[in-house]
Amino acid sequence: MTRHLSARARVVLFVFVSLAATAGTILYVVRARMGTEGAAPAPVVGPDVVAIRRGTHLLFRDMTAGPSYGALAFASLDAPSTRVSTTVPCSRVHASANRAVCLAAEQRPTLPNRAHVLEEVNGRFDVVRTFELPGLPSRVRVSRDGRLAAYTVFVAGDSYLSEGFSTRTRLLDLDSGREVGDLEERPVTRDGNRFQAVDFNYWGVTFAPDSSRFFATLGSGGARYLVAGEPGSQALTVAGEGIECPSLSPDGTRIAFKHTRQGSNPPHWQPAILELADGRVRLLPESRSVDDQIEWLDAGRIVYGIRGPQHIQPRRADIWVLGADGNGEPALFLSDAESPAVITW
Repeated sequence: MTRHLSARARVVLFVFVSLAATAGTILYVVRARMGTEGAAPAPVVGPDVVAIRRGTHLLFRDMTAGPSYGALAFASLDAPSTRVSTTVPCSRVHASANRAVCLAAEQRPTLPNRAHVLEEVNGRFDVVRTFELPGLPSRVRVSRDGRLAAYTVFVAGDSYLSEGFSTRTRLLDLDSGREVGDLEERPVTRDGNRFQAVDFNYWGVTFAPDSSRFFATLGSGGARYLVAGEPGSQALTVAGEGIECPSLSPDGTRIAFKHTRQGSNPPHWQPAILELADGRVRLLPESRSVDDQIEWLDAGRIVYGIRGPQHIQPRRADIWVLGADGNGEPALFLSDAESPAVITW
């Protein structure tokens, strides 16, 4: 026998269903906002990472074929080939002793690219905040004191080889989690005069050890400039030309960078060292093109990623080490890895 609801019962049922649907929508929005704006996912960095972090170590992107491909990984500098991978997705990574920032590119175009901030909390090193990126991950740097970070994304084009590529580079205050600003909004001075053009693009920030100043690449009119600035000041100053993706040495006296080989088309990038005291440039003996922001392993050596052929999938990469004095040859440092970040105490 079929029972028919009274008019009053139907009204009550309608209200109940509507409230349930509204509550579900609110819960979905809250969860989505938390995932975007700051809630950390479940712990993803195990106790074995804590042991590695007690000594000098390396953070990097794992490029080993398999389930760990594209994840944040750790290794002791005493035994770099013994790695520990996490479940944090990572296209580019950099870190200080107490913080790290991973830029992650989503494989599905409907999902936003994200940045994951990791910190030391209650003896664990884990994700504490996640936020959306305005484009495709390209470069990231964390100051040695862990106070500041800078990231670069592509908002048009997908590499520095693309015609008409466009970037966004922003500074972050990691203590508060707020953005310090977009480099494109800062006025630039060159030889004492205002320097401006509609095609300015910035990328490759590097910080002084105490985060009191920074350097970055400014691209305009096919040329590359080294610009210098201070986090608390809006002004930028052109400090050199032909310097791309700078990386300041631990003592703050030299900059490792990508030098564009003259006449190469597409660009062929060779690692080089700029002496800040006198402006001398020393090219390093690397025959392969280095499309990476170089990292200093110590006062006398640099490390950088070399990617394999793009048509081979999944794409592979290795980290190589080279003396900064121009002597010696590149040597394999860590296979199936890229985006190195070196932590020394």
